[in-house]
Amino acid sequence: PEVSPNQTVTKPIGSDDVLKLAHHVAACKYEDRTEWGSKLGFRYGSLVEDYHTGYQLKCEGWRAIFCYPERPAFLGDAPMTLIDVLGQCKRWMVGLLEVLFSKYNTLIFGL
Repeated sequence: PEVSPNQTVTKPIGSDDVLKLAHHVAACKYEDRTEWGSKLGFRYGSLVEDYHTGYQLKCEGWRAIFCYPERPAFLGDAPMTLIDVLGQCKRWMVGLLEVLFSKYNTLIFGL
């Protein structure tokens, strides 16, 4: 309850109690012993977590829709230099190879 969104901190921001709570939230251990990352939310275990998550959700029977609002919510972000582009491509290829050689291979997992 101390780290809930509705909690109001009445102590100074630099106090030991507030710093302990901040370290607790920043450590991301709130998801320990939960299904987050394995059955809920983004699925961990791959550099291409969006592909990995989307593929698992489709295999679980979820349906996808395309949302095209009148006003774009996000305008995107793209690499600016050739080095950045090559680094991004390398991450994508390594991530897709991870999926290829894992139990979530698209040739066998969806069946």
